Order: sequence, then structure tokens, then C-alpha cells
Amino acid sequence: MSSEKIALFLGAGASKPLGMPTTKDFMEILRNWEHYKDLTEIVPIYLLSELDIEDVLYELNIIEKSKVIKHLFNDVQRICPEKKIKSLVEIIREMKKLREGIEKLIFRTYNFPREKISEAKKLYEPWFDACLKFSQGKSLSIFTLNYDGILREVARELEYRVIDGFHLTPSSKYRIFNPNVYKKIELEGAGAIVKIFCMHGELSWKLTRDGKIAMKSAVYELNSEDEKRAIIYPIRGGKYPYEEPFKTLYQFFSNELRIIERLLIIGYSFRDLPINSIINDSLLSNEKLKIIYVSPSATETMEEPPPNLTKDLIKDRFLLLDKRIEDYTSSQEIIGILK
Repeated sequence: MSSEKIALFLGAGASKPLGMPTTKDFMEILRNWEHYKDLTEIVPIYLLSELDIEDVLYELNIIEKSKVIKHLFNDVQRICPEKKIKSLVEIIREMKKLREGIEKLIFRTYNFPREKISEAKKLYEPWFDACLKFSQGKSLSIFTLNYDGILREVARELEYRVIDGFHLTPSSKYRIFNPNVYKKIELEGAGAIVKIFCMHGELSWKLTRDGKIAMKSAVYELNSEDEKRAIIYPIRGGKYPYEEPFKTLYQFFSNELRIIERLLIIGYSFRDLPINSIINDSLLSNEKLKIIYVSPSATETMEEPPPNLTKDLIKDRFLLLDKRIEDYTSSQEIIGILK
């Protein structure tokens, strides 16, 4: 049984002080992208003004893989043979090229520069320290939706023992994801343990040909030409991810919320429906659990309950703090909001 009393959950807003744009902010970068005009030929401008980058990638992915769209396209060609429209193969090829181009743009934008590690350390250290002190334990679980890999590097700089679910195999230059790594933790020894769960994957993750998730020793060693990266985008319709390692990572999150007393959420927009469901279900099953939500728009976000969250639970079990992560600079101040 875990001795932890608290878990830390970080969304895109938790990296914003380090120059990492939120998914909505990224749209401004996309508008200046050299292939943006090509994108508007597939996704109308009026829709792009309402979407964020994760929405755009989700829609491109759906169109690219949809069997229904393929059938509709074939029907149009059969019913209206005189129409001069691009072939389906050509359209799919263009969408794939655009999607891959956007993913490379994401890589360039969120690839965290090593020279900013001291700035990141200053930002996150009081939060890590406060959570560990609150638990009076030797380990802390951190769940994040961010792709940048900052948290692992900061934890290493702070000389914590970092468990990220990967282990080095003798036959590979990569570290391979194995969920059992999280379970085989020796609490005895020097230094606290920080367990990091990247719920949507990370820029340094790579999907190998044999279906394994691999990672080089550090995010800084990767380049944008590496093969398919193992990242996922927000899941629509409330469905849980069915592919590994995401299925396992979401299960770890659910298991953790059954036993802890506090979930500290920073900079999350509550757009991931399965995560919202896990939080809501955990509040129902774990009477000790309380949520501390830190965001400049915390009150506004919860005014109309986000999908899959119950209004009464928000009222009774959420502490809403309209603050930025950088507004808290000491661990004692943070411990004060956890009690």
C-alpha cells in the first residue's frame, strides 16, 4: 500500500511560465506556419478560429482514418462522375503530410532547451517539496499531460530518484516502457522517489516496429526526424485509451486516486473526458479525497461543470484557487493550501 497522501497533476498551464504555449496559444504559431494556407483548404478558417491545436490534429487523424468518409467519397464520385474532384488517395496523402508537418512544428515548439533547466527547477521545486512534506513519505506520483519532458529533468536535477516506467535493456540503446517498473520500487535508500506518468506521451517517446514504446536517455538527444512518436491527443466521447502504454497510465491514475487524500491540479483545462470521469468516480468512492485546483481561471472553468464532473462534488470537494503556478514560491505557503 502506498504511503502517499497526495498526487500532483499538471496540465499545459503548468509549463506556460517557461515559455511553453498552451494548446490554444499554439494556434497563433500555427497561423504563421508556412503550410497554414494548405491546412485551410481542408479545415475551414472559421473552424480553425474555434479549435485549438489538439482539436485540429484530432480532426485530421479522424478524416485520415475514417471508413465512413471513404464510403461517402466513393458515393459522390459514383453519383456525380462529372464532378472534378481530387482523388481520395491524393486527399489522404495531403492530410497525412499536414498532420506530420504539424507534429514536427509541435516538436520544435515544445522541445525544452537544456539552458532553461535552472528556471524550471526554481518553478517546480517548491511544489515537489511541499507535496513530499505533506505526505511525510519518501515518494510522490506526478501525472502530466505535457509532452515536453521537463518534469523528469527537473526531478533529476533535484537529485530525486526518478521512476518514469522505462528500463534499459542489454540489447537496446533505448530504454523500453514496462509498467512493472513503477511497481518494483525500493523505498529504502537515499533520496525521495518521484514517479512520473506522462498520460499523453512525451516527445522523446518512440513507437518501435515491434510495437514497443522506447525512449533515448534524454529528450535533448532526439531530433524531429525520428520515427513515429508515441503521443496521443484528447479523447472525444468519453472513451478511455485502449492502446498501451496509455491504457496502463490511465489505470495507474485511477488506482492512485482511490487511496490518496489530496489531488493537486495545476494548469489543467478539464478537456480530457476520461480523466474527468476518473476524478469524478474517485471522489464518489474515496470520501477522503479533495481536489485543489490552481489556475488563473479556476473559478470560471468550474462555473459550468466540465463534462463528466458533478456540480455538487465540485462545490463540496474542490478548492478553487485563481492563481498562477508561479504565484507560489515557497513550500510552506503551498503546504498551507493543502491542509
